[in-house]
Amino acid sequence: NLASGDGGGLNPVGNDQLDEGLRGRGLVGNLPVPSYPGNASGKVVVRVTVDQHGHVTSAAYEPKGSTSSDGALIAAAIAAAKRAQFTESRSYVQGGTITYNFKLN
Repeated sequence: NLASGDGGGLNPVGNDQLDEGLRGRGLVGNLPVPSYPGNASGKVVVRVTVDQHGHVTSAAYEPKGSTSSDGALIAAAIAAAKRAQFTESRSYVQGGTITYNFKLN
């Protein structure tokens, strides 16, 4: 359950990207890697809601814990978070955060 990818600027750090609300859920495949737009860097936290089938039903920027408010980075992180797929659960809805760290090369 580790994030992977190669692409300019992203430094995936595996399950450390998921908070307590999602770690126990399990990823299906790898955590989607966002595109890396522009020349900005920073940490973007995205709050997600996951349904019982493991689909992300909502994703929104979470200022708390984020170090960047760059619109392009936020949009890229939200788009990637929406593509994440988690394992099924008996819980109807579960929520948590995914953290993306964007670093300039």
